Amino acid sequence: MTSGYGTSCAAGVGPTGGRTHPHAIAAPVVWALTGACVTHLTAGRRHLWMDVSHKVSKAQGERSALFALVISGLLWLLVGAKILGLY
Repeated sequence: MTSGYGTSCAAGVGPTGGRTHPHAIAAPVVWALTGACVTHLTAGRRHLWMDVSHKVSKAQGERSALFALVISGLLWLLVGAKILGLY
């Protein structure tokens, strides 16, 4: 028994006839959702730190916001590289 699905997938053609591999659609979606979770996690840790320290000046708040943004951006890029198979 043969199926057209197996040979079409091997050729890069999906079951609907399109030439888009399922991973090509799923990877950016997973990357975006992971980025949202990482950003939420770092912002949450920032707010917990501010709640514990009680005294936060405006300058200190700006520095911690920038730090959280940079950390979440780096983690997002790192996870994206892993999802896309760069390492």
